[in-house]
Amino acid sequence: MKYCFLTFLLASLCHMSNAQRVFGLIFHQGRGEPMAQADVVFISESGKEFRTGTDKDGNFFFKKLRKGLYNVKVSGFAIADTILSGIAVNGDTSLTINYNVYCQYDRSAKNKNCPLCGREDSVVRIRYGLIGVRVPKEGHHNSGSQNQKEPDYFPGGCLITTCDPNWYCRRDGLQF
Repeated sequence: MKYCFLTFLLASLCHMSNAQRVFGLIFHQGRGEPMAQADVVFISESGKEFRTGTDKDGNFFFKKLRKGLYNVKVSGFAIADTILSGIAVNGDTSLTINYNVYCQYDRSAKNKNCPLCGREDSVVRIRYGLIGVRVPKEGHHNSGSQNQKEPDYFPGGCLITTCDPNWYCRRDGLQF
């Protein structure tokens, strides 16, 4: 029994010596402030995931990570995921991760020419959120479909992120 306890104690100490602490800050460069309540996932080379979140000041903390290389994924509400590759953990590690926002749709915010056909006559703005529609009173609706006009928008859905398309080309079925 004494040997079992000593073996267990020795194994626990060896395991604890391999455990590293990782702490850091996620900083949102676009807003110029720390990112509160973001999800931080360290993914080991074997694919095992270790998750935590940032506090209101953008700080995160992992107690027990093994030495090695990790991919780090940062995500949060209404932001695009960012993945950093090859983050080395060798002993206690402090990180500052600058979340830099790049959106492929920023270039098209004011340009409504379709990138495929080059025209803008079939291009409409994409609207996000809950879209209200007027319903005619009973007895006042049009029976002919020729009087019904196609809306001047395309419904984009309720989920809004920091990188959403601005325009929709009806001719090509393309969001840009």
